[in-house]
Amino acid sequence: MKHTTKTGFSLIELLITILISSIMLGIFFPSMKSISNEYNFNSLQQHLILDLTYTRSEAINQGGVVTICPSNNNTSCFSRLSDWSHGWIIFSDIDANGIYDPGSDDILRAYEVQRRVAITWSGNNPISFLGSGLATGISTGSFKICDSDGDSSIAKGVSITLNGRIRPSSSVSCP
Repeated sequence: MKHTTKTGFSLIELLITILISSIMLGIFFPSMKSISNEYNFNSLQQHLILDLTYTRSEAINQGGVVTICPSNNNTSCFSRLSDWSHGWIIFSDIDANGIYDPGSDDILRAYEVQRRVAITWSGNNPISFLGSGLATGISTGSFKICDSDGDSSIAKGVSITLNGRIRPSSSVSCP
């Protein structure tokens, strides 16, 4: 008589495997979302710092005023100057008025925010750097980068001082 070995899974074994897998995925995915959000916020903060630093260095290189302002279309400044949630543009500000003039000013760089996030500037003005690298008096303040879904643990900030220094911050309270 020949012995035959059974291969495969019984229904009970399959259900137990699915149950254990579901529990593991239920634990893993929420923490994965948190890690992903933290990474995205760090990346957004670093991109804002890089573009502010680029604005300042272009002002020094050009020996004139270079301005960064919020934009919702990558071609002009947004009318709500404290709302940077859609993105921003950097332009050579020939007449140093803080307003993008398509006839005379050149857009140097544009950035469009790709995720739902609230980025607010403490001032109600564009940010301009002089040829010396100093920020204009009305260009000092801070940014808050807040999660639109309300997760305040991943909030970030960026501050600009009068001497043009740009600093990251993690101690930000969002509304």
